[in-house]
Amino acid sequence: MQAISFGKMLEMILILVLGGQKPQTAETTSDLRLYVEHDVPLYAEIDPGALVTAGATVPELKKAMAVTANRDAAAAWVAEQIGAKPTAVKEAFTGVRRIGFWLLAFGEDDDNFRALLVIERSDAKSVLPALIQGNTKIPRPNPNAPRHRQARLVKTSYHGVPVYGLGGRRGAVWATEHLGKVAISTDSVALHSFILNGKTIGVGTTRKLAPKKTGSIIWAEGNGPVALNQLISSIGGHDVHEFGFISSMFDFPAWKRASLSLTKDRFELQVKIDPASKLNGILAQPAGPPALLAAVPDNCDLAFIISLKDPNALWTHIKDGWAEIMAVQGRPERRNQLEEEFRREIGVDIKKDIVDNIIAGGIAVPVVKSERDLERNFVLLGQAKDAAKAEMALQKFVARVMRGGGVTPMTVGGAKVWSAEDGKAALIGKIALLGPSNERGGGVNTVLKAAAGKSSELGAVLPKRFPGATSFAMFNPAVLFKGRDVGRLTGGLSFKSNTLKLEVDYSLAKIANAFTKTVEAAILRGKKTQAVNNLRMVAKAAQAYLSDYAKYPNGFEQMVKYAANDRTLFVSPVTGKPYVFNKKIAGLQVGTIPNRRTTVLAHEAPSGLQLQGGGHVVYLDGNVEWLETARFKRVVGMQ
Repeated sequence: MQAISFGKMLEMILILVLGGQKPQTAETTSDLRLYVEHDVPLYAEIDPGALVTAGATVPELKKAMAVTANRDAAAAWVAEQIGAKPTAVKEAFTGVRRIGFWLLAFGEDDDNFRALLVIERSDAKSVLPALIQGNTKIPRPNPNAPRHRQARLVKTSYHGVPVYGLGGRRGAVWATEHLGKVAISTDSVALHSFILNGKTIGVGTTRKLAPKKTGSIIWAEGNGPVALNQLISSIGGHDVHEFGFISSMFDFPAWKRASLSLTKDRFELQVKIDPASKLNGILAQPAGPPALLAAVPDNCDLAFIISLKDPNALWTHIKDGWAEIMAVQGRPERRNQLEEEFRREIGVDIKKDIVDNIIAGGIAVPVVKSERDLERNFVLLGQAKDAAKAEMALQKFVARVMRGGGVTPMTVGGAKVWSAEDGKAALIGKIALLGPSNERGGGVNTVLKAAAGKSSELGAVLPKRFPGATSFAMFNPAVLFKGRDVGRLTGGLSFKSNTLKLEVDYSLAKIANAFTKTVEAAILRGKKTQAVNNLRMVAKAAQAYLSDYAKYPNGFEQMVKYAANDRTLFVSPVTGKPYVFNKKIAGLQVGTIPNRRTTVLAHEAPSGLQLQGGGHVVYLDGNVEWLETARFKRVVGMQ
């Protein structure tokens, strides 16, 4: 028995749980969070019944789960680790109500990692004895191995409750159960806490817990101060200064609590900010959504528009951060030179020309088919208070930064446009655009056309979809799935009552379908590689037969012994059907075959051509080819 990987064990358990689940809604029971009495960096909870129920209404999700989750293989792997029967493993993880996961501690190395996993079953039947007490793989100690690395099964008890340890003293996984709840951890102390808390739940419990969002497939919460303390203790060397600056800029100590919810059609993240934090002034939002949203093309692949009530608050915060960096780096003379740095680099007074005049800003990339498009097609957008001031700022920028640009703009369709060798700028009304230049103007032209339009689907739809939001985003993740349609992700960001809330809508059906196709394509590639290897072995077997008998065999049966009696080599892993032997060469001698390079020895069954759009062929010289359907049929003599 080797030291068991907690991550691998968690993956296999999730597969077992989802595969043995029927659509249901988790019944109301005691909150799992009560099993750990103190705040932790992260707690996450999965409702398997909600996920399977979603699969019942979203066929694409059900198919994705079936493609990626092989329950029999997972049961076999877990059974191999603990020496139990696969049937007992599958039974133990059938009918799971909820799964809770606590990240108790983390650090620079694995020794600092502590986690607890609790699986709540729908009945209180004990399952660990059947899994562990019947263990047939308890190894004898290896006298040549260090004591802490000797794998073994350990049984003990805490407060009369059996506890089992699997693996070596280092890297062991511990398990126990209480009232239908199976607890698994890399730390035996965590199980001790689980048992003690389990016995006191409902007996004078006064701990206040944050409410969970109903209908969540996955729900999680994080405690900011606890996570920050863990993170600080794990940072050393030069990273301390860098982290200190980032922490100051984002005011991490003010992040009190975060919660995450995932349903079948929406992701929601909320971060509670300390009322005394400077972030409250920075994140304060205006009365309504920005008009700049209407300038984003409706079919834009990537866009983010943000509006703040007081951009000056953000700028002041950035300047303070710059001053802090200069002080840390020992260059105090540059603490107050940030505005001068901008003026020297881009030719504008960032405070007067931009910060004091901007209402909303953002970025848009109309088309994203590759990473290069992010550089080639991006457009910076800004909504100004005063169009005349915005025009002056653009003229300064063009004159200072753009090569070959003139300070006099052209008027195109009601917009003022500045063109240069390496960039393009435009102003239409109070909307300013800036981006790289290419043969057709790239993204700037596309966004300019949208900004000149009378209506915008995004400008009308997103504020209704995310009421209260004043910042919005959209993303087409098809580029991550090799062009497969996964639907556009749309999101809204709001800040009210010291709470930052991000909501993202998505199409679970399209994402699951694209994911399934990606996985199926990867599986097919693996099978096609194995098919090539099989056919090469078939060719070697035919050559060995030829060496012994000076003629080719009459079929595969005469070749089996030359393939180490492995009959699976004569079956295609792609189609699952036996290869077809070319009977035209049966019994022929080498001299009677004019060209061994073009003469087929065997090929895949024609009935499997639709699965992969073609089939594999092996020739007498051992060369293997994959041919598209039409050519395949010609080569094997089907037409």
